[in-house]
Amino acid sequence: MGRRAKLTESQVNEIKAMLGKGVKGDAVARAFGISNTHVYRIKSAMRTGVVNLKPTSLNSCMNRIATGLPFRRIHWPEKLYYYYDKNDQWFIQVNTETGCELIIYTLDLKLEDLLARDWVVLTWESLR
Repeated sequence: MGRRAKLTESQVNEIKAMLGKGVKGDAVARAFGISNTHVYRIKSAMRTGVVNLKPTSLNSCMNRIATGLPFRRIHWPEKLYYYYDKNDQWFIQVNTETGCELIIYTLDLKLEDLLARDWVVLTWESLR
């Protein structure tokens, strides 16, 4: 794999399965022709429950948000996250500290939020 080549989603899933079975990071890196740093990012994402391997723009997260996965900015308080209800087509704001869920029809985002590159999509398992 070339130095700048990207892994496909199925390759990332294969790597996660290998790491889950206890295969060492060095062996995984050699098998896929990627750096140890890339393997570390995947391991870190698995540990923290982040779907995308590194924080990115809101636009880059849109496909995963549209599937209903929880999302947030790293800059926001950890207790808050949002998800999109595909059936009713609205957003739900969840405050894990109070246990409250608030239905909102549109996201109230500032220009700073739209331009931010610290958006992450989470797994549901990481929030339980």
